[in-house]
Amino acid sequence: MPSGFRKYLQRQGGKTGGRDPRGASPESPPPAVLEADAQGPSGLPRQAPATVISGESVRNLAHELRSPLTAIKSSLQLVTAGEAGPLTADQEHFLTLALRNLDRLDRMTTDLLDRERAKDHSARCAPTAAVVDLGRVLGDGVRLHAVAAGKSGLDFDSTGLPESFAAEVDADRIMQVVDNLLSNALKFTSPPGLVRIWLDQHPPAPVGLAGELARAHELPLDLFTLVIEDSGRGIPPERQARLFEVFSRVHDEERLDIPGSGLGLHITRDVVGAMGGRLSLASRQGRGTTIWVRLPRNEKTRRLLLSVADFQARFAAWNQGPRPVEVLALDLRRQDQAPDEQTMGRFLAQMEDKGVGLGARIVSGLWAAGVSEREAWLRAWPRFLFRAGAPAPAANWRRLGTRRMLAAPEVARLV
Repeated sequence: MPSGFRKYLQRQGGKTGGRDPRGASPESPPPAVLEADAQGPSGLPRQAPATVISGESVRNLAHELRSPLTAIKSSLQLVTAGEAGPLTADQEHFLTLALRNLDRLDRMTTDLLDRERAKDHSARCAPTAAVVDLGRVLGDGVRLHAVAAGKSGLDFDSTGLPESFAAEVDADRIMQVVDNLLSNALKFTSPPGLVRIWLDQHPPAPVGLAGELARAHELPLDLFTLVIEDSGRGIPPERQARLFEVFSRVHDEERLDIPGSGLGLHITRDVVGAMGGRLSLASRQGRGTTIWVRLPRNEKTRRLLLSVADFQARFAAWNQGPRPVEVLALDLRRQDQAPDEQTMGRFLAQMEDKGVGLGARIVSGLWAAGVSEREAWLRAWPRFLFRAGAPAPAANWRRLGTRRMLAAPEVARLV
């Protein structure tokens, strides 16, 4: 057990054994994206009606943020340039970190504007991936939070972050997520308490369709999980259903005099989703909160996860009911002869129109389908190829199991 967590537990008079110090579960929980039961293991409360915020209000908020941001950034740049006198090495380092965070905040306001302009979900918060040393980026990025924790009388444990961790990711977007989650953890934790961040380099493979396809068809699925936990006040059960709504406040912050706009978690959810990731959360009132952020380590994995998520969302909208469906997969990647993508698209459109099932391309040469009538689907497949004059591959649609295909919940686990 890390010394920071042991010290906190000893101060609180608790036991150091039993509970894994990394969170509510000894493993990073996989996101529940395909469940065997309609209620599933997640125990999610019923979703509350969404808060409707006008596009004009969001645009006004973003524009109002721009002026003070520009003024603060200009002032810090002058100080960093030495206009107000010489700086020590530590002063220069922390001012540089502050400027970097202002740049991220400026990108957040841009995201708010883009959210209103973008009609296509794929255009929102689009990440720009590059190979970086994420261990170094995280280590530098959390230093300001460590200082803030110390000033508030809190323990801050970042010893679980690796010194070096190569990943093909959007480092700015990841730090945007980490900054939001750590800020919340510090904001809602009172002294003496602990805020901790660590990185699981080898989390369990995700359950659900993405994991099944990866195992069955040898697809790359390289993931890591960021874990952020606190010993703070936790999230009231009655507010968990609206946790990620725009302008939603987790606590009565006005009465408690806690600053915040209610935008952080909403934006964080969208940013994580755009990176192909998933948020999982466990919280108990009075005992703290643990958040797992599962993210792809490279672009191949990100594209696979996004393809699966898009397919599941489309199927959930098309199915319109709790009826169980069979999940089929067709792997044409190693076939000498196979129908082209245009032919496959015509077959899938025909099956969708007839109400037999809905399919999609997951990666080049690999297709998945959720079908309500498996025999009808399998009979139609060779007939369609014959009538279309398309080459018949040796491979056929393979059954992955019978499930209820559900739209992915915003929070995979609430305990």
